[in-house]
Amino acid sequence: TAGGVNPNSVHLAPTEASPTMNSVLSCVLASVAFHASLAHGFASLIAITTQTTTSCHSRNTRGEVCERNSWRLALYRKFHDYAWEKLGYDESMRSLVPEGYESNASPARADSTVVASLRSIDEFPSLRAAPDVNNNKSVLRLARSAFLETQTVDNNTPLVNPMTIHVLNFVLFPSTSIVDGGSPQGFPIFGADVVSLPGNKHLVALDFQPILKVGESASPQTLLPKRYIAFEERLRDLHTKYEKSLPWGGDIPPAAQRFFSPYALWTRLADEDAMETVQSTVLDAFKDYIDVYHDLMKSVQADVDSGRLEFEDDRDNHVMEGQHDYLNYRRTNDPARPMLKRLYGDEWAEHVIQCILFPELPSQSNQ
Repeated sequence: TAGGVNPNSVHLAPTEASPTMNSVLSCVLASVAFHASLAHGFASLIAITTQTTTSCHSRNTRGEVCERNSWRLALYRKFHDYAWEKLGYDESMRSLVPEGYESNASPARADSTVVASLRSIDEFPSLRAAPDVNNNKSVLRLARSAFLETQTVDNNTPLVNPMTIHVLNFVLFPSTSIVDGGSPQGFPIFGADVVSLPGNKHLVALDFQPILKVGESASPQTLLPKRYIAFEERLRDLHTKYEKSLPWGGDIPPAAQRFFSPYALWTRLADEDAMETVQSTVLDAFKDYIDVYHDLMKSVQADVDSGRLEFEDDRDNHVMEGQHDYLNYRRTNDPARPMLKRLYGDEWAEHVIQCILFPELPSQSNQ
C-alpha cells in the first residue's frame, strides 16, 4: 500500500465481533494504514475512535489480560478535548455540520453501537487579543474534526478491550486571502492523526502541512513567511526534541510529499512501551504542536486586525489553488470511504466526505 504500510501485516487476534464488524475492521485497517502513511494531515479520516467487542478477559500481545490496559478508555479523547478547548470552543458556536449529519449510529454486536460525531466551526474568538474587533476577517477559515466511538447501548460508555482501534483526526485550515504588501501568504494547514491498531501497533502523524508547491512561497527555503520565523524556530526545536523518541515511520508517496513539512512527526510504535509512549510523549508532542500553531494564528490575527496584513477577497491566488488541490485529492482518495459506507450507508458517508470533511472552498468574499 502507499507509504509502505501494509494492512495485511497487522495481525488480528480472534474476536467476538460480528461478520459485519469484521468487514468494517478490515476497511478501517486499510484506511488507517493508508491514511497514516500519507500523513495525518490529509486530514480527515475523521477523528475516529472505533473499537471491537472482544471479551474483557482476552489477552494482548504480551499475554496480559485486558484489565491491565483498562486505562485505555477513550484513549484519544484527551487529545480531542485539548485541541477544541485551545480554540475556545463552546456549544453555543454555530455549527457548520448540517442537521442530520452531526451524529450517526450503527449497531454492533454485544449490545454496542458505533457512534459517529462530527464538529466543524468557522469562528475563533480565542485568536483575538481585542474582543471588540469585529471585522469578519478570521485568519482561520475552518476547524473540523470527527469522532467515532463504539459505546455500550445501556450507558453510552466506550467499550474497552485489548483488541481495539483508536483514531483521532483534527484539522485547522487557514484563510487563503491573507496578503502582505499584495503578496498572498500561504500558511500551512495544521493536521494531526493518532492511530492505534490491534496488536499494539500505533501510527502517529503531526505536522504543519504546506499547501504551496516548491518555489511558490515568498520564502522558498522556509515553511512560514519571514515575519513569523520565530514560530518556525519553535517548531524546529520541537521536531528536534521529539524525533528521537518518535522515529521516522517510513517513506512518503511522491504524490503526498508536497503536503509534508521538514518538521513532520510521522512514526510507528510497536514495542512493549508503545501505549505508555502514546499517553506521554505523543500527547506532549500533540499539545506542543497545536500550541505553536495557535500562537502563530494569534500573531497573524493581530497583524490583520492592526492592518499590518490585509485580506484580498477579489481574486484567486496560488494559496487558494494549493488548498483546492489538497481538498480535491482528499475528496477523491479518502480511504475512510468504504468504512463509512459500511457503517452508515452510501448517502450519509458520501455527503460527509464531500461536504463536511473536504468541502469546496467558500467564495473569496467569505474568506
